[in-house]
Amino acid sequence: MKILHLSSVIFLITLSLFLTGCEEIVKEKEEEDPGNTDTLKSSTWMFSDNSGASWYVYSLEYMDFIKAISSFNPDPYSSIIAAGEKGVIIKSEDGGGTWTVDSTSAGRETINSMSSAGVDLNGVAVGNKGTILRTQDDGSTWTVITPPASEDFLSVTFDAFSGIGFATGGNGTLISSPDRGYSWNLIFSNPGSGIVYRNIAFATSLYASIIGDSGTVNRAFVLLTVDGGQTWGPAFVPPLDNVKLYGISFLDSLNGMAVGTGGTILKTTDGGWTWSQRYAFVTDNLFTVVYNSEVCMAAGNKTVIRSFDLGETWNTSRIDSANANLYSIFRLDAGNYFIGGD
Repeated sequence: MKILHLSSVIFLITLSLFLTGCEEIVKEKEEEDPGNTDTLKSSTWMFSDNSGASWYVYSLEYMDFIKAISSFNPDPYSSIIAAGEKGVIIKSEDGGGTWTVDSTSAGRETINSMSSAGVDLNGVAVGNKGTILRTQDDGSTWTVITPPASEDFLSVTFDAFSGIGFATGGNGTLISSPDRGYSWNLIFSNPGSGIVYRNIAFATSLYASIIGDSGTVNRAFVLLTVDGGQTWGPAFVPPLDNVKLYGISFLDSLNGMAVGTGGTILKTTDGGWTWSQRYAFVTDNLFTVVYNSEVCMAAGNKTVIRSFDLGETWNTSRIDSANANLYSIFRLDAGNYFIGGD
């Protein structure tokens, strides 16, 4: 505990010094080439040290957008990984102050999601055109894994206890891994269906939920497994016509939250069997959500919403200095959060 506390102090001091100069640094870069800023790669990176009450907002000039943030280290202060456009993966070992770029990213497809494989330093990233990457050294190197399908994979998650993992994507594709991401099997796929499985989350080792939508009827849905992925069936949801669900997160074995277009918020209190709507009175699209004992937080188009009463009421923050959409939230520890986006 003493070591972790010391690293936390070092991290916060380093981050504070870095963020103090962020606005000035960005301004200087814009002044250097005012007529060419539209060609400069830049993604939004945000940090909060008070559970989202306020945010430091600045730009990372490595990719046009960040889709995924994670850490595979037991001490996340010492290793934060972000990924997105064209398969670019960047890593910070000082809480986001400085970054190194994975040298093997050239020519890769966009990465949409990352997850710890449930073992220290091990993680998996998935992306477009069947991209699956695996690391066992905390993101220093990545191995390409042969996929059982070539669809765009939009999400990946693992149960830390069993090591079982799932990835979801376009054309109703679901794949599973029995061995923490070393190998993958096709569960089902429906080419040409227009069905998209956009995200997946575990509530327990046996209960998991998939959120998706059907292109034929333009309606969102939730699928549920109660046997670790052996079988799947529809959960009960209210009518969700013209809605897409993008983010899902579980607080515990019973309580979960999903978010989507037009400010849509769904809540379950029975492990994913039934879902009902909640309202934050925002119309912005919401792309990501994290749900923990401290706060339920969702983010979307220049918007962050927070709930401290299990999703019943929400506070809204408008982030006008963000470029556009915010795609991924990562909780470092109590009070400390990162968000990445366009």
